[in-house]
Amino acid sequence: GAKVVVQRIGSGRVTATKTLPYPTNRVPTSTLPTGTTQVVQAGRNGVAQLLYALVYVDGKVAGKTLIKTTVVRPPVPQIVHVGTGQTSSNSVGSSTAAPTAVVTPGSAQDMARSMVAARGWGTDQFNCLVTMWNHESGWRVNAANPSGAYGIPQALPGSKMGPGWQTDAKVQITWGLGYIASRYGTPCGAWSLWQQQGWY
Repeated sequence: GAKVVVQRIGSGRVTATKTLPYPTNRVPTSTLPTGTTQVVQAGRNGVAQLLYALVYVDGKVAGKTLIKTTVVRPPVPQIVHVGTGQTSSNSVGSSTAAPTAVVTPGSAQDMARSMVAARGWGTDQFNCLVTMWNHESGWRVNAANPSGAYGIPQALPGSKMGPGWQTDAKVQITWGLGYIASRYGTPCGAWSLWQQQGWY
């Protein structure tokens, strides 16, 4: 009357990728007025590869154990300068750093809004663009990355954007939108990939 149950036991391995979120380092600086911040290095997510050992029972996964983690690309920290300086630059003998950007990030976004609309993209696409370039450069025309990427769209190298690439927001945005359109179709298409790998 005994009942015999036969189970087929197997094993295997499988790999998966995991996004490593970048940290944000806030650095006090007296060159910015108190209450202001400036992104001086855009953060970039890292990527890790995970190796799992699997146990199968009758062809179905019955157990999964992580046996190795390999960092394929380490995350790049976002560095934010936090202002601690005086809010006024009119006092005698004061030393105030000269502006490093031709336009403010807000003005650059206003410029991009009309350029996005001119391409026939709607508000949803503009919102994707704003979010993505906030991560990339904080919408600063002089944002420089150790990798060599530069400007609002973080072109690599920055010189590929053409004459005026170092300070002209319109030049940078025009190039960035053209790059996005040719490679991803729309800003939301580029942002979707960015969320997966931390760059576009």
